[in-house]
Amino acid sequence: GAVERLARVDRVIFDKTGTLTLGQLRITAVEAAPGWEADEALAVAAALESVSEHPIARAFGMAHPAGPPTDVHVAPGRGVEGNVIGRRWRLGKPDWAAALAGKAPPDLRGDDTAVCLADQDSVRAVFRLADRLRGGAREELQKLRQLGLATEVASGDAVEAVAPMAAAAGAGHWQGGMTPEDKLALLRARQQAGETVVMVGDGVNDAPVLAGADVSVAMAGGTPLAQTSADMVLLGESLAPLVEGILQARRALRIVRQN
Repeated sequence: GAVERLARVDRVIFDKTGTLTLGQLRITAVEAAPGWEADEALAVAAALESVSEHPIARAFGMAHPAGPPTDVHVAPGRGVEGNVIGRRWRLGKPDWAAALAGKAPPDLRGDDTAVCLADQDSVRAVFRLADRLRGGAREELQKLRQLGLATEVASGDAVEAVAPMAAAAGAGHWQGGMTPEDKLALLRARQQAGETVVMVGDGVNDAPVLAGADVSVAMAGGTPLAQTSADMVLLGESLAPLVEGILQARRALRIVRQN
């Protein structure tokens, strides 16, 4: 069962936003295109995100929506698309959003998370968002390594945003810019190499890889879909129960063998 697999785990893969970090994203800057006001762009973004469960949606919760969105489609790992104020919009990863307008994504630099708002004519705004590392994350990853486990971060966020967080957490390996399919392929590659893998995530985008992991763990603040897809849910804000769970699973398996 899950306890035996947890006792035999070789690697723990973490999502970034809402897992290693608190998922409490805040908008730090709005870069509007010429002829557009920041408030206008925020209103459209708020309308689109009003139907999303992604942690990024919470960052736009304080803005007043431009109106109810229609024909909304959420593209897992990419963003959200829909009609607002008579136009078709995309809000999400820069390359995906800019593709609606048939444009190249803007050249974005920096170690924050950036999402773009585009209509069928142009990229209208770039939103910069920041998050904070979950308290005790570095210490818990260090404990996992002391138990002989590999630690890894697999995130859909841009490389520039993932790198500093992975370094701050002390993760052994990390990748950014991943789609849900990329995460699942990474998991399969680790498993085919003979590893037993724990996946820790919190969002809708993590559901496929959580379902495919040998042991899946969802965060208490995550989406209901992620929690339903997981073998266990970590209550509270700390990753410490994950380490304790592995230790207890090893003890339980040792007792079973002795008996």
